[in-house]
Amino acid sequence: LAPFRACIAEKLWLARHFWEELAQIPHMERGPYPDLSVVIYRYVPEHGDANAFNEQLMRRIHEDGRVFLSSTKINGTFYLRLACLSFRTHLHTIESALAMIRECIGQVRRDWGMD
Repeated sequence: LAPFRACIAEKLWLARHFWEELAQIPHMERGPYPDLSVVIYRYVPEHGDANAFNEQLMRRIHEDGRVFLSSTKINGTFYLRLACLSFRTHLHTIESALAMIRECIGQVRRDWGMD
């Protein structure tokens, strides 16, 4: 059981690390502090439809493909979602996801004429 418990503890720590690092990205709205290994978040642009921005951001992230992230709608609000579940997910995966998110936000901002 020890390796299984260690893996679960690592995934929870990774989710919490990801959640904390999201706070460093301007205009990023984070969901609740993770009790499990899933994090919801979304980018809230200075102007325009946040749902449309995040839908385009999700498309860019999927096109990039370095890390698979998913999305969900909660009460009509579009959120991006990270789920740290795979035994292959480690800190380098989370850091790569954060870099990819930052880059894709920049691309969508340029598409929207924000930069």
